[in-house]
Amino acid sequence: MKLPAGLFLLRVGGSPVRSGLLVEDNQFPELTTADELIAPLIYLTTSQERQKLFDAPDPKKAVDQFWLTVAANSQPIARQLIRTYYGRVAEASQLFSAHKAGWLTDRGLLYLVLGPPESVYREAGIERWVYRADVERSGTFIFRAKPSTFAPDNYELVRRPEYEQLWYAAVEQWRKGRTARPGR
Repeated sequence: MKLPAGLFLLRVGGSPVRSGLLVEDNQFPELTTADELIAPLIYLTTSQERQKLFDAPDPKKAVDQFWLTVAANSQPIARQLIRTYYGRVAEASQLFSAHKAGWLTDRGLLYLVLGPPESVYREAGIERWVYRADVERSGTFIFRAKPSTFAPDNYELVRRPEYEQLWYAAVEQWRKGRTARPGR
């Protein structure tokens, strides 16, 4: 029997022990449709840009054109950006999925835009991600554990004003056809 996509709570008998199960369509975490390619662009695009991609007569072609534009019409650079970005989407979904796809989590959003951290420290409900790419994009991001029945390993980013500069600098690099850490 094939389950429909969704989040299911599993309970064995009358046991208070419960587990969550995320069921996804297609070949999760692989992205196979134009809509699945557009959705993760939420971190690099404005809502208007994303809506234009969804509304395009040929959304897949519109996604390709988005990446070509970012890469200043260089197909090799566009291919590398696509490989890197969507590779990170798949990795984040493998690493962080629980109650939602991993790329939608706080750790996933950083993983997509900044890449994997150079160091991760976890202690007493806190996780620290350290980036030392260069002076402009160096920093430590702090996550606090926020477990639930569906996501026992969930961590939420502690939002701090000093993160904004790092975030916007990294997004700007993507939009100029460069990544903070190419190929990673």
